[in-house]
Amino acid sequence: MIKKILIANRGEIACRIIKTAKKMAIETVAIFSEADKNALHVKLAHHAVCIGPPPSQQSYLNRHTIITVAKEHGADAIHPGYGFLAEDSEFSALCSKNNIIFIGPNAACIKSMGDKSLAKQLMQKAQVPTIPGYQGENQAEKALQKEADAIGYPLLIKATAGGGGKGMRLVKDSEAFLNALQEAKQEALASFGDDHVLLEKYLSPARHIEVQIFADQHGNAVYLFDRDCSIQRRHQKMIEEAPAPLLSNELRQKMGETAVRAALAISYSGAGTIEFLLDTQQNFYFMEMNTRLQVEHPVTEMITHQDLVEWQIKVANGEPLPRRQQELSAHGHAIEARICAENPYKDFIPATGKLSLLHFPEEEASVRIDSGVIQNDIISPYYDSMIAKLIVWAETREQAIQKMTEQLEKTYIMGVETNVTFLSMIFHSESFKKAALSTEFIKNNAQLFQNENPLPEIVVAAAIAAECRWRHQQGLILSTHSQDVSSPWFTRDGWRLNATTQQSISFWYQQQNVTYHFQLHENNIVIHDFTRPIRIEPKWLDELQLSLEFNGEIMHAAVMHHAQSIFVFYSGILYPLQLSSPNKTPMTQQAQPFPFIAPMPSTVIEINIANGQTVAAGEKIMVLEAMKMRHIVSAPTAGVVKEVYFKKGDLLNEGDILISFEEQSST
Repeated sequence: MIKKILIANRGEIACRIIKTAKKMAIETVAIFSEADKNALHVKLAHHAVCIGPPPSQQSYLNRHTIITVAKEHGADAIHPGYGFLAEDSEFSALCSKNNIIFIGPNAACIKSMGDKSLAKQLMQKAQVPTIPGYQGENQAEKALQKEADAIGYPLLIKATAGGGGKGMRLVKDSEAFLNALQEAKQEALASFGDDHVLLEKYLSPARHIEVQIFADQHGNAVYLFDRDCSIQRRHQKMIEEAPAPLLSNELRQKMGETAVRAALAISYSGAGTIEFLLDTQQNFYFMEMNTRLQVEHPVTEMITHQDLVEWQIKVANGEPLPRRQQELSAHGHAIEARICAENPYKDFIPATGKLSLLHFPEEEASVRIDSGVIQNDIISPYYDSMIAKLIVWAETREQAIQKMTEQLEKTYIMGVETNVTFLSMIFHSESFKKAALSTEFIKNNAQLFQNENPLPEIVVAAAIAAECRWRHQQGLILSTHSQDVSSPWFTRDGWRLNATTQQSISFWYQQQNVTYHFQLHENNIVIHDFTRPIRIEPKWLDELQLSLEFNGEIMHAAVMHHAQSIFVFYSGILYPLQLSSPNKTPMTQQAQPFPFIAPMPSTVIEINIANGQTVAAGEKIMVLEAMKMRHIVSAPTAGVVKEVYFKKGDLLNEGDILISFEEQSST
């Protein structure tokens, strides 16, 4: 019987595992790198041990150190979570060798499904439909080019040794194949230590549907229904929902039974996910198997009322599955949104920084927050950019979407750029509401996600209310005789204001400097620069949330005055307003040597040019990596690279100038 579990992971999944372990009266041992010494999972576990410096290879991927810590602390099992060592067959084997239970499948299963070529061959033997392609051993460029031309374009090049979008390239024609192949192989080698690739026909449009399966050590297997994970960026999931919408009962059952057949074909044990692509003719094809718990497992838990981590622990203990297939049912609809530190308007480039504000909606039976960070934590460049997962449940998909939009409106994050506004736009879009889903959803709906939101009058009103409160707190506005403690003018001192006061506020928003004039009255403000004068009555519910009587309606917003800016969260959108004087240029508009600056803390992993080299417009200059994502720096125009300031392997800070560049004369 498992009595103590070491969690070989960090962040929200470590916190998630600790929660179930405590429910089962199992002790937990957390591990952490030096960068995570104050992390939430460290505080929640019964014991916590530092295992090395921040880089993953020296900490969370250090197999032998983790095994040593487990033995020293008497852990009889290790839960790998997802990512890091979760799908590492060598680590699973090492656990077995040291008589430690690995909470997951055996090494043979992990190895066979981790090799994408072998996995496809095994699935074909099990009569599981697979995508047409090539998964042979001949990796010579000419041979792969020949196979690609035979398959036809567009096609995908995929690393055989891993997933997560790494080592993957979409190729649209034969001429682009070799360059894409070289990039995919380089990325695969860097990420997985193996540059082998396979080729697959690219199905478009197609949906990404996956089936959650579970198998025990007694030959039993079940499926816990399906999930749609089609909303993706950079081949990585953003939004998941269960059950997958618009599937017939017959198709749903067929996919579930096929997934179980796939698991039984390899004598699988534990939690797993069979991922399929579904084309417009409702044909589905095996894509890959994830031999671990998925990031998106909460949506399955919400519709089945099953604790999948508890299932994992019981199966690892040698117990039979907690439920048989006929005892499982799905009820309602659940949606998960991954809240990440990234800039959706700059190709989802990762962001780093201190979470100066982190406010989530209240959790309840139908609203769940899975997170591994708290306010004032640092989002570092060493690990994944995910801040939290917001999961909601409702009786219908329509109601779940509505609930998700409401909860995103109650999510306020400052200190790092996030995708919260972008997520909100997706859930408001008619395409998503109608379940017009495909893996190219974001690309096909790009016009819906422009970072150009008009400034609503209610946002201006909220900003003015915040500015008035701030000026009053700074002693710049004398108190009125209001006795209303929720009034922005309330104070216990002896100051009185006997007349209205004319005030103004100027700020930059979307490259425009705007000024508004207003008058302060007892308990209200009159704003003069709208289409007509509008009187507002602000009531602060707390330090962050504001209630406004506006045009006869009660409106709510969250407002924060921070570092010469006012940030207004309204209707799921963040409006950053940089305070200024009229005609003053905003700080963000100061000249920069764009695009030859590091957009985030990162590592130089590839340099494609040399000092004095002439480059064409669009030519690749170098490749940076941060938070498991790559960023290509390209030349915006033709020119000459005068000097390269960094070398491969160098660590960069945000804002570092990368090269000296001279544009080519147009004459």
